Amino acid sequence: MDRHLSDFIELFNSKCFFDAHEVLEDLWIESEGEVKDFYKGLIQCAVAFVHLQRNNFRGAKKVHGTSCGYLRRYLPDYEEVNTEKLLTEFVEYFEKIVSEAEKRGEPVDMHENPTPTIELV
Repeated sequence: MDRHLSDFIELFNSKCFFDAHEVLEDLWIESEGEVKDFYKGLIQCAVAFVHLQRNNFRGAKKVHGTSCGYLRRYLPDYEEVNTEKLLTEFVEYFEKIVSEAEKRGEPVDMHENPTPTIELV
């Protein structure tokens, strides 16, 4: 596994979403072919949570949708990442946690509502 991807996973799972996005962006820029869209899906997944951390529900939902579109192409796993688990948790988080917080007009509490994590296969 590429160092950028492993660093991304560690940062993502630690809720350091902005840093995770930055780390993987370097690899995404250098990549070609189908793996490029996989990295883009992961990056956008992290960016969706950056938007949530900034209480930008509109931006988070928009990027969530595009991320899901990319990640669906790589089920059930790709590059050692359990994409099926990530995508399932990501969709559920937005359907339940994010929609409820948005209805209440309150920020998403990512400590009370643990975010999805990336697992390897």
